[in-house]
Amino acid sequence: MYKIVGIAYSSNLLNKKDANITPYELKIKNILNADDQDKDKGIKQIEDFAKDFKRAIFVGGDHSISYALIKSIRPDFLIVFDAHADLIKPTKTITSEDWLRALIEKKIIDANNVLVVGIRNYDKQEKD
Repeated sequence: MYKIVGIAYSSNLLNKKDANITPYELKIKNILNADDQDKDKGIKQIEDFAKDFKRAIFVGGDHSISYALIKSIRPDFLIVFDAHADLIKPTKTITSEDWLRALIEKKIIDANNVLVVGIRNYDKQEKD
């Protein structure tokens, strides 16, 4: 059986916080309200939180929660449904635009074991 777990967190570069309220709007019982002011701290909180769940469906938050979740869970393969590749060159703090590339470059997941479905918009940097 899977638990549905909420993570209220947004690293959005435009400071839109809509993603933070989604777990609350869905009335999820188990929610982590991660620190999105100190983004490195928030990512670490998500990593630590995810270790407590062997089988879970995580609801965010923006897509940057994926970095912390994958880093914590370390799956053998990853299927991503997204209109964007999220392969921009990583910055110091992981965002929703660079999380996948950071996972691959840090060898947390092998690029050959990642399938991204639905890309319709990508940057030249991501294509290269």
